[in-house]
Amino acid sequence: MTPAVAARRRRSGKFYLMIAPALLLSGVVVLIPGILTAYAAFTDWDGLGLHPAWVGLANFREIFLAQHHLQPDLRGDRLLP
Repeated sequence: MTPAVAARRRRSGKFYLMIAPALLLSGVVVLIPGILTAYAAFTDWDGLGLHPAWVGLANFREIFLAQHHLQPDLRGDRLLP
């Protein structure tokens, strides 16, 4: 296929009709959950209520400043002889 034929097919509109279902599916399956997850990361939400409280970066501050989460859990090693 020559570049001129490819350009004519793109301008015809059939090209956009062919890729529209893939773009729609991508938006539904990937983009919408990704945006909702990013929004939930900045809220104090239990997953059940309808009105999450906005906390901003407090969730991330709590994760990175909590030292006990960064320590490896070696309690399982006590069972070894």
